[in-house]
Amino acid sequence: SVIKAEEMITFLIGNPGADAMNSIAMLVREKMQGISAWGSGPPYTSMPNNGQGMSSDINNNGGGGGASSGGYGEQGSHYGSYGGGYGNQQQGQSQGYGFNTQSEIFPCSKMYMGRVIGQKGVTINDLQKRSGCDIQINQDVPPGQDCEITIKGSRQGIESVKRMLSDIIELGPNHPYAGGGGGGGGG
Repeated sequence: SVIKAEEMITFLIGNPGADAMNSIAMLVREKMQGISAWGSGPPYTSMPNNGQGMSSDINNNGGGGGASSGGYGEQGSHYGSYGGGYGNQQQGQSQGYGFNTQSEIFPCSKMYMGRVIGQKGVTINDLQKRSGCDIQINQDVPPGQDCEITIKGSRQGIESVKRMLSDIIELGPNHPYAGGGGGGGGG
């Protein structure tokens, strides 16, 4: 774990002009694909400039602008991922550098937000872990309008999140994901 953390920090320091979350996602993707081992350092052959001196233009992958703030406790409008936002709240697709990331908005009534997020974020974090997707929740919507749950990841991951969100809404507090009363997990 320390080796991974050290490499991530070194990677971010080497790319000060790049969006941190997109950069880390690229680094993790390279490691997960077995292109290089944790702790090996640069060059990162699957990335632009071999992963050095990258800018926001390079790792934004056409995603539609700079990052928005996210995570718990930041202005109360986004919840979910510790990963922050991507500045793109529209459904779309971004292809770049050997991976395919898509984004989709899942509308959801504000009355279900507590259940979807879970105590201290346990449920939404479980959904992110299971699906591999980044999930952002915008609750800052006009009265009577559904909240926007933005899901960013692979098509398979997005579909998985939509199924899990439907389970949480339909099954109520007995849903099978972390924070629910239905056993708290499983595969």
